[in-house]
Amino acid sequence: MEIKLKSIYICWNMNNSAFKTHSNKFNKDDLIININSNHGELIDSKFQIINITNNNPDQTVKDISTYLDITKYDKWEPLNTDIIDGKDANDARMIFRKIAEITNAKIMQRNTLLTRSILFIKNFFENVKSLDGQLSLKDFHNRFNNRPFLIVAAGPSLDKQLEALKKYQHFFYIIAVDKAYPSLYKNNITPDVVITIDPLSIASWGQDQLSDSTLFITDIGSSPAIIQSNNKNHLFISSNHELHGIAQYFGIPSDLLETGGSVATSAFSFAYICGANPIAFIGQDLAFTNNKDHASDYINSYSEDLIKSKIKGGFTTDGYYGNQIQTDKQLLMYKYWFEGKFKLIKDRYIFNCTEGGANIKGALNIPFQILCNEISKDIPTKIPMLKFRIENQQDAIHLENFNISINKAIKDLQKALDGCNKAVDFNNKNKQHRLTKSKIDVAIKLVKNLDYPLKALSSNFNQIELYSTNISISRAEEKSNSDLNSHYDKFLKSTARAINSTIEFLENAKLK
Repeated sequence: MEIKLKSIYICWNMNNSAFKTHSNKFNKDDLIININSNHGELIDSKFQIINITNNNPDQTVKDISTYLDITKYDKWEPLNTDIIDGKDANDARMIFRKIAEITNAKIMQRNTLLTRSILFIKNFFENVKSLDGQLSLKDFHNRFNNRPFLIVAAGPSLDKQLEALKKYQHFFYIIAVDKAYPSLYKNNITPDVVITIDPLSIASWGQDQLSDSTLFITDIGSSPAIIQSNNKNHLFISSNHELHGIAQYFGIPSDLLETGGSVATSAFSFAYICGANPIAFIGQDLAFTNNKDHASDYINSYSEDLIKSKIKGGFTTDGYYGNQIQTDKQLLMYKYWFEGKFKLIKDRYIFNCTEGGANIKGALNIPFQILCNEISKDIPTKIPMLKFRIENQQDAIHLENFNISINKAIKDLQKALDGCNKAVDFNNKNKQHRLTKSKIDVAIKLVKNLDYPLKALSSNFNQIELYSTNISISRAEEKSNSDLNSHYDKFLKSTARAINSTIEFLENAKLK
């Protein structure tokens, strides 16, 4: 059976005659959005059509973005039938550019989840022994109210800020993203926090090189090598709701820390939890400043050819100084996260002291030297972050219970697997190749009744979406009876493979 991609077509001022000309391009599951029509509303009972006729391009972008559901639609494309000129041309270019940016950011988020979720999960099960009896995120809640925090990212503009930071480092609580550490170390700057969340990252420091006064924040799904590179002052967090739930299910406490997908967004969330005010950024370029990707001492900079390729295939965005600057869709995703977050925050001052790269709406642009001058006038030097009594140290994790949790999970998964296999076997023996409703119901019920963390595990191990949520079931049941039988047959086989892979993985994950 041919699989048809579900698309969103965005049209500009399309009339009914032009629509009929192009209608053979559309599938019944597609969505057609018609913008700024002067011909009245498009109407066709065969297709879902949205007519948007306001005169505000920014509002039009917002309206369209609400329909860009990447879990339901596979792609989008503009569809223009007439030459657009004058003011309409400028509006159309702006709308399509913004929609491209938003869609690419959403696709990037989906692809990141698909490609990295399994890495986080595998790393977590390897890291379990390292997660015993560490600091808790709640130890830092509002612990540093109204103290200035500085987030140091590893963008190209960091190089010019290092001299000032070295002089004024004692006035800021410094949170360094892991890749910025070499620049700080080379300039005798000691960060209060080093943070990493990457499942593939390698350490930017030697074994146990981080200072005894530095808090080391890592995701529970971070690379085992980077977790083992520093054996003191660990604070383990989870930046993924799914993995957080899986950890809790297997009796491993973890603190959920909001992220926008980058280590700098996680650093901001930690600063906010600490009560930081103001929160300032340096090295947060989010763009290819002066055709560079990172600061000079970044340990694995991209090659010049790769940077040129990224720039050529990337986007332009508003720069720090009001100019246009080159960026890519991944960096834009982080920029949009920051802007959305800053818009919601009313109780903190946020300063962008990067002095280069992309402009981040909602942050006040100020030269770093000026901020340092002002901070040093009125604020006393900081007390080291770890020089206070830890009141809420986590209880040691009872790792012997970990294997008990795994055995229970395997038992529950096996029941669901048996149900799927019985339904599939019945279908193979049935001459009419139809699953009976009772067999379907039994198998689906067993899968639906699995605890969510087990469904999440199984989904990741086969890179599928288990049809165990109401929305997935309702979409499936919109199909015709013949399609529905075929759908459930494929679903049950795919689910059985996923569960079987999960059982095998958990057997190997038991602590020896």
